[in-house]
Amino acid sequence: MEKKAHKTQNTITRKELLNQCLISIREQGFAVEEEETEIGAYSIAAPIRNHQGNVFASISLSGPIVRMKENREQIINDLKELAGKISGELGYYKLPEQYECKTSRNLSRASS
Repeated sequence: MEKKAHKTQNTITRKELLNQCLISIREQGFAVEEEETEIGAYSIAAPIRNHQGNVFASISLSGPIVRMKENREQIINDLKELAGKISGELGYYKLPEQYECKTSRNLSRASS
């Protein structure tokens, strides 16, 4: 990845930082863009998955940083819920975490 020109002082241009951000996005289930492309702009996005669980689209909301930050948690929750509903309509189904954890723990115990 070649180094890209800054659009603002917040533009991510280093590969290492981008990789850290991508890990965080995967763990959180949403992405935030804070004045990376335009001063005063703020965006939040959530992934839409297909029936195989692959992310192939996203849904996002952008607006003035002050208003978006005031409502950040509600926007994140609403976007994740809507993205989950759309993903479900496309055939995506995620097991509840308690089943995923038990399964992986049981598998590791069984192989001991």
